[in-house]
Amino acid sequence: GVVKRLTRELYINPARSTVWTWHKQEGDMTSAEYDFLPWTQESLSGVVCIDELYDGEFCLLMATDPLADLTIGFRLLNEKDVDAEKVSEFMEYLSGIGVRPEVVITDDSALYPAALKKTWRDVLHQLCVFHFIRHLVNDVVASIRSYVKSMPKDPKRRRGRPCKKGRPRSQHDHSRKKVYDSRFLFVKNPASFSAEEKVSVEKLLEEYPGLQPARHFMEKVYELFDPKGTIKEAGEKRIEILSDSRFQADKHLAIAVERLKDEEKFKKLTLFLEFENLDRTSNHVERDNRRFRKRQKCHYRLREFETIRNALNMKLKMERESHMENARPAPKLRKRNAKEPLNKAA
Repeated sequence: GVVKRLTRELYINPARSTVWTWHKQEGDMTSAEYDFLPWTQESLSGVVCIDELYDGEFCLLMATDPLADLTIGFRLLNEKDVDAEKVSEFMEYLSGIGVRPEVVITDDSALYPAALKKTWRDVLHQLCVFHFIRHLVNDVVASIRSYVKSMPKDPKRRRGRPCKKGRPRSQHDHSRKKVYDSRFLFVKNPASFSAEEKVSVEKLLEEYPGLQPARHFMEKVYELFDPKGTIKEAGEKRIEILSDSRFQADKHLAIAVERLKDEEKFKKLTLFLEFENLDRTSNHVERDNRRFRKRQKCHYRLREFETIRNALNMKLKMERESHMENARPAPKLRKRNAKEPLNKAA
């Protein structure tokens, strides 16, 4: 597009490689974040998702607005190891361009809590429910693997070459394989079950009652973080999980239960229940990061620090200009049963 425009308006026809060289040399001129400060203050919803991405020798800190569907800003670091101080500097940069969030959504990394308190002292912190449930899923899958190991086994066959026809699978081996192959079905959200999967799980639980505590635990977890629930209901369901002796009897489920005992962390996980339109995951910013990885795979020139930073700056500027031209107002964060947006005065 740049080459065609130069040909049309200035009657010159530079090679694309030449234009790309100009872009690499002058790309920092496209970084005009502070020119967008008034727009930033007016166009954000009050929710910010922050996540870090590691790409070879670089680390990319990215911030997005999930309600406005915008990329707010980024910080590319020429280093692998990132500490809370670097994250705090990125948040200070966001504050400097006018970002005043009511809620910040992150994963459960230890990088964020101290940095949030330093930059936005009164901000609310929503932990990503997806990341937390993934830890619980790993604990439950470990419990199912342990159950499979405890199932009866066939005696070891004698040494030597087996017969050409092969040894038919015994009932014990068949049962162990059937349970092991279904391990991820036991941790699936009931709302996502097909009719066949629902029948299959019911039959397996009836045939192998030792798996019932693991499945019951996952059902309780999905009820706990149901977006249609309330804070009070979530607290009651959490107490049910903590007091269930069946979960404590299994060492792997006991580890999962231990993750729910932190009162402060549980409040951050269920903050979304206080709002009508607050995301409970950091998936929005992670989708941005996945798109970055995809671009990296097919753009072989995006390997140097300056090149990557200039490309990200250009993307950010084009996205903001597009939203300014369309003049689309961002939906504001709303409390449940509230008539006015939470950040109307911001």
